[in-house]
Amino acid sequence: MGPLISIIVPVYKVEKYLVRCIKSIQNQTYTNIEIILVDDGSPDRCGIICDEIAREDSRIKVLHKENGGLSDARNKGIAIAQGEYVGFVDSDDYIEPDMYEHLLGVIEKYNVKLAICSLWCEDENGNSAIPELIDPIDDVCLNAEALYPQIEQEFGWFFVVAWNKLYHRSLLNESFYPYGKIHEDEFVITDLLWNAKKIGCSKEKKYHYVYMRNDSITASRKDKISFDKFVIWYRRCTFFHNHNVPSLASESRAVYFKEMEDYYVSGCHGQDMSRWQREELLRMYNDIPDKRITEQLKWALFRINPSLEKKITSIIRKIL
Repeated sequence: MGPLISIIVPVYKVEKYLVRCIKSIQNQTYTNIEIILVDDGSPDRCGIICDEIAREDSRIKVLHKENGGLSDARNKGIAIAQGEYVGFVDSDDYIEPDMYEHLLGVIEKYNVKLAICSLWCEDENGNSAIPELIDPIDDVCLNAEALYPQIEQEFGWFFVVAWNKLYHRSLLNESFYPYGKIHEDEFVITDLLWNAKKIGCSKEKKYHYVYMRNDSITASRKDKISFDKFVIWYRRCTFFHNHNVPSLASESRAVYFKEMEDYYVSGCHGQDMSRWQREELLRMYNDIPDKRITEQLKWALFRINPSLEKKITSIIRKIL
């Protein structure tokens, strides 16, 4: 029969999409699954829909809880999951009929604990939301250190998001996703890949991601997104430093500084963060260890005037 797969679906204000999502999971070619629907205090009919469908399918469990956000919903699902493997599907998305059969095959092929497949990005009408997309995922098995740099590339978020993956249960714990964070996937991806050691990848598109609904969580809270992203870059820098991976630590510092430079030079730094947040992101970069002499010089110039630092750096690059 094969190992049990627990598929966790956080549910909140997705009445329009919910049935399509659940049906796509019910119709999987791999049938040894449990479907955990976590009603995160949804104010519409989502909770009722979950209960109605669960009465028709013994594989479905429904958990009703007070609203706590996406991370809390996923963690509650992890806590009651019985499967040897775990997957996530967002409730406004849907999946191909053989997604989990395919991902389990990738895990068995490469003898890994984590498998990733590619995905379709669609708008609410099923049209491609990212034209001329260059897919970053190929058929390959990578170790964590080889995969990390791809996260920072264009469309690197394909490797970061929670829902195009199949995880061995040992990679997750009951408080895996940080509470109250918008970029919760990015907060955990560094540790996740490190603990997985090797990752099986597939270029087959098995997940349908409904991209940036107007009422989705990620379409709002821009101030939170900005600050959380800087926290993530800081955490990556310190992670690679603490795990003695100097090349990745250096690369992460470069990303952190570039993003901070772009943020301040754009002139928007007084609009989408509080004063405390802006001071904190500067403090975090200042505290990162092992900055090279060139990084220290750029940092000194940046503290005087970010625009001046960027202009001088640009001139030096042209000369070199």
